[in-house]
Order: sequence, then C-alpha cells, then structure tokens
Amino acid sequence: MLKAINVYKEIKDNLILQDINLNIEKGDKIGLVGLHNSGKTMLLDILSGKTRPSKGKVIIEGEKTLNRKKIAYVPQVPLLNLSLTPRDLVKYIEGNEHFLEELGINPKSKIKNLSLNEKKRIFLALSLNFSPEYLLIDEINDDEYLKKFFLNFEGGIIVTSHSLRKIWDLISKVIILNKGKIVYSRNKEELLYKIIKIDKKYFSSNLKNHDYDMEGDYIEIWLKRNEKIDQIKGEETLVDPDDAILRYYLRD
Repeated sequence: MLKAINVYKEIKDNLILQDINLNIEKGDKIGLVGLHNSGKTMLLDILSGKTRPSKGKVIIEGEKTLNRKKIAYVPQVPLLNLSLTPRDLVKYIEGNEHFLEELGINPKSKIKNLSLNEKKRIFLALSLNFSPEYLLIDEINDDEYLKKFFLNFEGGIIVTSHSLRKIWDLISKVIILNKGKIVYSRNKEELLYKIIKIDKKYFSSNLKNHDYDMEGDYIEIWLKRNEKIDQIKGEETLVDPDDAILRYYLRD
C-alpha cells in the first residue's frame, strides 16, 4: 500500500497541499480530479518521491523509506533529451527495449520528432524496467496505448484529470482536490445524479428537504440516480458527473 500521511506542501508562504491522507492499494484505479491549480500535479510529485513534502510523509507500507523504483511516474510534460533516441535512453539505464515496442514507440526515432503522448509512453517504458507496483499518470490525454496499459496494470494506479468524464471508464474510485484539500474520496458511482423537473404548482413542503433550483415556472430537484420520490413525476435528466462535482465539491 502506498500511503500519504498528513502531507502538507508550502512554497513561499503559499499552502499548495494541506492535510493529505490517502491510501493506494494494489488493484486500485483512482481518478484524481480538480480544477487548475488545485494541487493535483504537486500531489503526484510527492507521491512519486520527486518532491518532498513540507510536513508529513509518503511510505510504502512495511518500508521505512520510499522506494522510488516501485513507482512508475508519468509526468504531464516529460523532460527528455531531444537529441537522443528512445533506444539511447534504454541503454543508459541498462533496460529492456521490449517495453518501448509494447507501448508503440520506435526505438530508433528521434525524441524531438515524437508527440507529447509518445514522450509520456517513453517515461513509462523506462520505469517498467524496475517492475513497479504503482503507476502515477499526470493526464492521460486520450492516448490508447496508455489507456490499454492502465487497464491491464495489476498494481495500484492514480491518474489526474480536470474532467472526470475523460477517465470515467478507466477508474473505480475518485479523489477530488479543492484548493489543496481532499474533499471527496469514494467510489465513482456516488457522483451519479439526476434532475427531475416538475411544475412549480406541484412543489410541496416535503420536497424542500431535497436539493433544488427554481427555474421560472419549474423546479429542478437534484437526486442520486438510484433515489426515488414517491408520487412525483416529471421530466428526468441524467447529470454529467463533472457538473455534480462542480455543484457539490468545488464551490467556494
């Protein structure tokens, strides 16, 4: 289990992360979601061991220090020597070229001629030489090779995105960051909502206990998708999970 325990990160009196506690178990597929500057990339930097927290610690259970070889980290923008080839990089770490081919990378190509997604895959391929148990991906960018590897990887995974919709089919659990704090950490299904739109004249006092909006002559009642209200009929619309996140977890 990869664990963050009471993690804080402060840079020049700016608190980037605060009181972060989370566990990533083998087999977990977690989506880390939040707005721009919510702290997603910094959290991955700390979980991977690339950056040290200002307070708190990250450990792999049963070990006193973080073994970075057990963690494959694919950054949002990989920094690679553009004059080299992927084969050069693999030789440098005395690795296996097979992982490049598995991820659709031509070992002889010049890195300067590759796309961002291909550079991310090179980073992953280099990490696979150490048989990592955890995979951290900062934005998956609709890359089919990364998605396929993601789904087949047997260790614990966490992937960031500003949109839950983009990674919905890849994950089972969601962590939402808002201004450096974890505000949600549960299964993705709990973010599934629907709206029932009814005429205002049918809006009774017992409905005021529900979350609702008034839209002209209509009332829009927000409910979990599996929730029902007896004797209420109206136009039903499924809510995009990203809209539910904005409404309930990313408000000031």
